[in-house]
Amino acid sequence: MFRNWRHRRRGGEKRKKLTAGDWEDVIKEITLIALGPLCLTHDDLWDRTFGEIEDLIYAYQYRAFLSLREKAQVASWIMNAAGTLKRQVSAEDLVGHWVDGRIMSKVEYFDYCKEKIRRKKSGKEDGDG
Repeated sequence: MFRNWRHRRRGGEKRKKLTAGDWEDVIKEITLIALGPLCLTHDDLWDRTFGEIEDLIYAYQYRAFLSLREKAQVASWIMNAAGTLKRQVSAEDLVGHWVDGRIMSKVEYFDYCKEKIRRKKSGKEDGDG
């Protein structure tokens, strides 16, 4: 639904200069989200800053993730109670992990944590030496 330009803005990926056409697409997408799922009026939309709308969209996405996670928790309880699985299933197995506005699978999250630890260790070593 909402492309991951917020993640680029937070420095997670290299920044790409947006062209006029890109900005037009972003504005259209923000307008659709603001008037649709966020239930803002046109006046609300134009009275808010870009950052405020961005925060509202981010919060909406997180709220949707939490709702999905609740459903996944119930599904995992049912699956585990059936007793037909070789190993127990958790809600994270079904929906993934929320990290910096992105939903990561178990493998992606493991790699992300490994990379984060590696960067942290190399930063400490560089600072000590």
